[in-house]
Amino acid sequence: MQPSIDPRSQDFRSAYMLLGACLESGGSPGLWCHRLSKGFEEVLGVYLSTFFEGPFDFACGRDAPSADDRFLLHGSALDTAVSVLGDFWKENRDGVANDPMLTAWARASGHTVTRTRQQLILDKEWYKSNAYQNYFRRASLGDTMLARFPSGGGKWMLLNLWREAGERPFTERERQFVHLLAAELASLLEQGRLAPLAGLERPLSPRVAEVLALLRDGLSEKVIAYELGISKHTVHNHVKRLHTIFGAGSRSQLLARTQHILTAGDSIRFGPLVAPRSPQYRPNHTR
Repeated sequence: MQPSIDPRSQDFRSAYMLLGACLESGGSPGLWCHRLSKGFEEVLGVYLSTFFEGPFDFACGRDAPSADDRFLLHGSALDTAVSVLGDFWKENRDGVANDPMLTAWARASGHTVTRTRQQLILDKEWYKSNAYQNYFRRASLGDTMLARFPSGGGKWMLLNLWREAGERPFTERERQFVHLLAAELASLLEQGRLAPLAGLERPLSPRVAEVLALLRDGLSEKVIAYELGISKHTVHNHVKRLHTIFGAGSRSQLLARTQHILTAGDSIRFGPLVAPRSPQYRPNHTR
């Protein structure tokens, strides 16, 4: 009979393997956020991960996002989720007053903070609230967890993890797992080993996305130019742009790094999935 493994030790192992995978992705925000969100999906069963970066008051839920704030979404129902979030902040500029969960979140003290929805608001109050019924329910979102931590340069990261509607709520053990990650991410961002969302590339244009799709179909630049009715020089410039965005040094590396991108869908704006290689990451401090 094999000895049992302490669940807390398993959580630490999973957390630091996931952090190592984020570092292996190259450190760019589109890549490490995507890798992290895939880890949340695999380990916690997260349906949708949202990453926001902005001033402290926004990360606390006291202010609506501005045009200078950055965000990334990963997961299911991205079209609907983007629409829902856009509608919520457009129609509720004072988000705290219209969302009882944000009202409670704004009262949570501390720099690196993680809370489950149940720690912030009762089921009855949340699921009957205007915010949930008129907005988040539309994207099939259910239980949620919030985390905030500094990302450098006076900016703060707000991480919002969502379960699909009807799924179980997040547990305290899962909250501690996310809190550990949040604390270590803050350290890696401070050290410059991961790039904040301020360095995020713009979404690929429709034309560049078309070029990427045809490259993945095995077409040469010459054939792509013929198919799209544009010059070979223009195609080559688009290909160079793709190499820069995804940090690829060769055509094979570009295709490998974009193999999970849905060029006809939303996830193209969020960067590729980079498979973890079990890197040896160790924290620089203990908590």
